[in-house]
Amino acid sequence: VIMILFALTARGINTKVYLDGKTYQYYVDLTKSYNNPDKALQVLAENKIEGWVFNAMAYGGYIFWHNYPELKPFTDSRFSDLPAFFAYMAVQRNPEAAWPIYETLYPADIVLLQSNRPLAVKIVPFFMNHPDWILIFVKGDSLLFVKKGRFALPDELANYRANLEEKNLHLDEINAHIPDPPLPESFLTKVKNFFFPPYLYHGDEQTAISLFNLGFKGAALEIMMNARKSNGDILTHGVLDQMWQNLKQTRSEE
Repeated sequence: VIMILFALTARGINTKVYLDGKTYQYYVDLTKSYNNPDKALQVLAENKIEGWVFNAMAYGGYIFWHNYPELKPFTDSRFSDLPAFFAYMAVQRNPEAAWPIYETLYPADIVLLQSNRPLAVKIVPFFMNHPDWILIFVKGDSLLFVKKGRFALPDELANYRANLEEKNLHLDEINAHIPDPPLPESFLTKVKNFFFPPYLYHGDEQTAISLFNLGFKGAALEIMMNARKSNGDILTHGVLDQMWQNLKQTRSEE
């Protein structure tokens, strides 16, 4: 029995995303792209953006393997440089106090973070609100920032955040076109999905959650509307329902 269960689950792994204080766990097919910043790195390569990167630890090895020496990551999960590791954790825990010190020791022109994780709670808002840093790309749970004025950016990247903020102006229009949430799942369906979770990769849902957590709710709902039409699976329903609840509560408090 153990061998059969292992054979059924060997292709995948359980992972989690975080939205509005709630955790969503789902099953992901490891034969597909997972937990890597390949799209963000592609943006950097296509636009000749190179240099030192302050990166999420989970991305360090991937950057070393695929993009070194054009990109020089600060750290990776091997912890081979303990002073760098402690500096990394200090920035994650208290970016307001630690980042000015970090910059003098390890100057970086690129920041590549992993959103939708507990460690992102402080550092993501820090860079979103920092006047020296520009958000230029979001894909999955990868957030890409560059130092203002360091690179010649095309309009698409230079105006990336402004375009996301503009979609918030059309929030009601976007929300009106999203189908009604589905009926609750039956008990038997819940049991089936618990023991035999589907092999899924939710790149679009991850992107939508990242954008929603950043405050770009119009863009997030637009992505989720398309995801709802194309697959309509368990995670999509759960994420959309949580987004609706958030919007309803926010408007009731206004």
